[in-house]
Amino acid sequence: MSRAGHLVIFAVPRPVTASEVICLAPRCPGGGIQRSKSSDFAPSAAFYRVALDSESAFAGHTVLVWTANLHTYALGVHARDSAAERVDLAIARNVTLVAPR
Repeated sequence: MSRAGHLVIFAVPRPVTASEVICLAPRCPGGGIQRSKSSDFAPSAAFYRVALDSESAFAGHTVLVWTANLHTYALGVHARDSAAERVDLAIARNVTLVAPR
């Protein structure tokens, strides 16, 4: 399978809802988001599918959202399928989050 697109990673320095980290608002302008399923990546982790017509940077993405150490993170690749979930997880498991100095 060929994959083309881009990766978006975003973090908020406090716990927020999936919609707030994906859309930067309580609701997504344009198309919305839909929870796909939970993930064992982190206790709060879940996958979300973002509508193609969303005004979010995550439009057309499958996004892994989780909260750790009082920060909420969103990481998503451009595709809305189970293969995108596997790519999200592979990236999330291999990224090292560091605090600012």
